[in-house]
Amino acid sequence: MAMVLGCSRRTVDRKVLHLAKEAQKCHAKHLQSLETAYVMFDELETFIHARWAQVSVPVVVRVKTGEVLAFGVAKLSSSMPKGQARGWNVDTRAQVVPRVLKSVAGVLKPSARLATDGDASYPKWMGLALPGVQHKRTVAVKGPGYDPLFAINVAFAKMRNDLARLGRKTWTTTKTIRGLENHLWLWVAWTNGYEAW
Repeated sequence: MAMVLGCSRRTVDRKVLHLAKEAQKCHAKHLQSLETAYVMFDELETFIHARWAQVSVPVVVRVKTGEVLAFGVAKLSSSMPKGQARGWNVDTRAQVVPRVLKSVAGVLKPSARLATDGDASYPKWMGLALPGVQHKRTVAVKGPGYDPLFAINVAFAKMRNDLARLGRKTWTTTKTIRGLENHLWLWVAWTNGYEAW
């Protein structure tokens, strides 16, 4: 962008940061007028600059509309020897996931259901962040047929398609967690259809 516009990379970074903050404001305003009874939660895995620097993107999606209601970025302890050797061995999911789940508490109806896959940590984190919300554990079916986690899987497919940095095979990589978060805020504003940002 900086090369095309004839400006510095810092100028582009500041503009993206500004737009990400505006997207957050629009999102907060949108959530104030929203109420839903059924959401899905899961995590998309990606990396920061190198495959050994793994991160998780926990996301909550409204099933009825496909809107992204919340997301975060958490470090994962690297599963690769190179990552362990370089100190990428801290897992922050236990802090980030409950925060993401708690951020949607205000939009959930009293009888709300939250569907997830079979991750063993989710019931514990849901109990902390969303006490009283019904948890529906389900496993996606492989092969053709009905996908019980369709809404969240479509959201992840759209993310990977729309944001080159999330593609499984790409030359484009994320350099920082903050950069990934800012880009995701722009994507959320676009995919949720916010007009005034």
